[in-house]
Amino acid sequence: MIGAFPLMVYLGACGSAPDGSASPMCKFLGDISYPVYVVHYPFMYLYYAYVWNHGLTFAQSWHWAVAVFVVSIIVAWICMRCYDIPVRRWLTKKRSQNRLPIVKKHFISSILQQNRAQLAYVLKQIWAKLAYVLKQRCIFAFKM
Repeated sequence: MIGAFPLMVYLGACGSAPDGSASPMCKFLGDISYPVYVVHYPFMYLYYAYVWNHGLTFAQSWHWAVAVFVVSIIVAWICMRCYDIPVRRWLTKKRSQNRLPIVKKHFISSILQQNRAQLAYVLKQIWAKLAYVLKQRCIFAFKM
């Protein structure tokens, strides 16, 4: 089991589908991976509790394990379509409305480039004052 994860990472990094037939499946699995991660725990705990309370072996309860797998995928897909995608779309739209115009961005970045040393000095002073306050309140005991 310890060697399985690095092997999966290696195969994923080296693998390719030259004809592109695996692309839709890879996209689907990538899109659904986080929702599956989020929703599978309650189903797994229900399955474990059922197996434990009834004293079942895996051979006796494999069909429930398959059901948990299928239900987790279905619920994750529903969560992705009804929650994750709309929320991401809304956040992207909200974020794009709050962006600075390109001229202002360029102006701000040029100011920061010119005053990098001064900015570093100010940040160092702020950090020193913060460290002093934390030392005085006995939150951290470290030397600067």
